[in-house]
Amino acid sequence: MSVMVVVQGNPDPTKAETLQRYQQAARTVIAKHGGEVLARGGGLGKLHGSREYQVGIVVRFPDKAAAEAWYSDPDYQAVLPCAMRPMRTWTLRCTRNERQGGKR
Repeated sequence: MSVMVVVQGNPDPTKAETLQRYQQAARTVIAKHGGEVLARGGGLGKLHGSREYQVGIVVRFPDKAAAEAWYSDPDYQAVLPCAMRPMRTWTLRCTRNERQGGKR
């Protein structure tokens, strides 16, 4: 069963170069573990809750093991601090993608 990972944040505009280094490295590690970027971008609005995010990305992994392997990969852990520094807020969520009626 595939797993969706949603990352949202508010980048610090003074640290754009650091964030770009993270994004480039992260894309490589995502692909290494079978991840597929389904959506990414800015201009996000909120449907509910008090937090608002400027940017976000949705990644689908083949299964929970692949998502966990991506996150714990030493190459990803090495660049993760690059994501934390330029982001004012950052969240990571995983949910299982349940199939309904045999469709994805």
